[in-house]
Amino acid sequence: ATWKHAGTRWQREPVSKALSGTGDAQTTATAAATTRSSTVIVGLETSLPGGSVRQQGVAWVRPRDGTRWTRIDLDTTDIDSAATDVACAPNDCVIVGRMGDTLGVWRLVGTEVTRLTGVPGRTIDSYAGQPEVAVDGSAGAVAIADGSSTVLVADDAQASWRVIDTPPGELRGLAVTGSELTLLLRTADGRQAVYSRGR
Repeated sequence: ATWKHAGTRWQREPVSKALSGTGDAQTTATAAATTRSSTVIVGLETSLPGGSVRQQGVAWVRPRDGTRWTRIDLDTTDIDSAATDVACAPNDCVIVGRMGDTLGVWRLVGTEVTRLTGVPGRTIDSYAGQPEVAVDGSAGAVAIADGSSTVLVADDAQASWRVIDTPPGELRGLAVTGSELTLLLRTADGRQAVYSRGR
């Protein structure tokens, strides 16, 4: 379900078939972001083909001035997949998630999606809250956190990637600019700590 804010109230929008599940397939949204021209939601669909359980990473895109959602399947193989986060620049988005038990990264331009190669391989837990991604819209920088003690950083989603070690703690959020990477961590004693460093 989606809502729009009008004045001082939230208004629930009509049900979209593209966003809706069925008796055999249930959709789950995990993150949302916007470009200059569209709204993007990412998540997964869980289905029960032949009595087994299958998960598939999906995205939904709607023009900012429209009401119709378009579903985009991020993966059409038999491998279980999921999209866990999305971050957008003015004209495109980077989506992260998992393909099987490895990191999956996709680039979305309009309604065209491409799985990125050349991203360092990472083993990913099936927990729906990981990985996370941040994008600097002006410089094109991308940062990906995958639940480990490192962050992957690139000047562009299709450029070469660098691995940066992080301070100890549970990652709670990340941001990237043209020159700086910022992390919000929860330390072992439960405090919130903010760290920043040059990329």
